[in-house]
Amino acid sequence: MMEAGSDTSAPIVIAFGQTIVRYSRVQKKAQRQIDEVFRPDRTPQWSDYSKLPYVTQSVNEPNRSSLCAQGSPPSITQKLGIKVVFN
Repeated sequence: MMEAGSDTSAPIVIAFGQTIVRYSRVQKKAQRQIDEVFRPDRTPQWSDYSKLPYVTQSVNEPNRSSLCAQGSPPSITQKLGIKVVFN
């Protein structure tokens, strides 16, 4: 049970780490948003989630482009024919 999902979640976490390091502009913008929402005098709350749209999308981006994170997309191995019928 502990290994379930590790083959898909690990590459996505790695892809996020590589992306956030490569694009410092994204990292700085996300950090600014985090600093605006979270203050040192309180702990994060679930209600803060809606105040972090840029951070949320940055974290979700590797999921959206998971084909890149997991390797090459599947490809066809033979020529396909399409029969079109017009009535």
